[in-house]
Amino acid sequence: MLNVLILSFIGAFIFTIVTSGIGLIIHRANHMDFDERVKYMIASFIIDFVYMMLFLYVSCLELTILVVLRWMWPILLVDIFILLMLGNDEYEIKSTCALALLSGVICLSVNFAPVQNLIFAHDMKNVDISYAVTSDEILAKIDLKIDNSVYNRDRYSVESPEMRLVNGKYIAVYHIVDAQAHTGSSNAEYIPGYAIQEKGKLPEIVPCRIYFDTSFVNRKDALRTIRRKYKTEVIGNHKFDIDDDGNPYEIFEYRENLYFSNGNDYGLIILNLNDGTSEKYPVSEKQIPEWVDFETTYPR
Repeated sequence: MLNVLILSFIGAFIFTIVTSGIGLIIHRANHMDFDERVKYMIASFIIDFVYMMLFLYVSCLELTILVVLRWMWPILLVDIFILLMLGNDEYEIKSTCALALLSGVICLSVNFAPVQNLIFAHDMKNVDISYAVTSDEILAKIDLKIDNSVYNRDRYSVESPEMRLVNGKYIAVYHIVDAQAHTGSSNAEYIPGYAIQEKGKLPEIVPCRIYFDTSFVNRKDALRTIRRKYKTEVIGNHKFDIDDDGNPYEIFEYRENLYFSNGNDYGLIILNLNDGTSEKYPVSEKQIPEWVDFETTYPR
């Protein structure tokens, strides 16, 4: 949170000084006296600060000045509207428009940047997944496995099954998520497990307490959990995975800041969904655990 506050302060300071500060120094305001301009600067700073603080916290993006520059354009448009309503100096409106345009260009440039891909590491050409069952069948097994009215099928949903290579066998893995967490109606401390199914066999629930997941919010959210440890890395796609002992993990791709990386520092962050511990594995070091079913590519 301290990093969010610091970056929000820096961002608000930069944009307030550039837009209003210059006008204050050179006294080019035609419709605002000195006291009014100071009040406007204070109000603008507070608005920019609160906006960026909330944006950084909710978005869970990397905490860098580049992100601040990239996402200030929405609040700058608000600033322009306020300036127009106040009938303010044309110079100040133009300077704010210029900064909003610069922020927008930086934001758009990310869409044309090289794309990182999280891909399955094994040959999937001849792997059959047609035997997978429906989500309702998995949810019914949750009711049977957990004899507690608090843990019922209405609380959970099941993502589409995906193949994983576990102990040399291809197994369909069903990621069970908390369907009510984002509505605020769930008070579950953990997800009771996940499901697996081998070809020719019935699916079964693997009971384990998953305390961190992408379906949770706030402190138990998987993305927010790794962001607390890795504050400046660019976090990309992610996948649910299990190791050969059946322990659940979330696999995230990462890379260093887009415009300041040499193109070599990218790889995977592996989050243990039981205890919230995580490790970062750069591709260049070739130390990614063998059980991980994913690899990442990043064009250089």
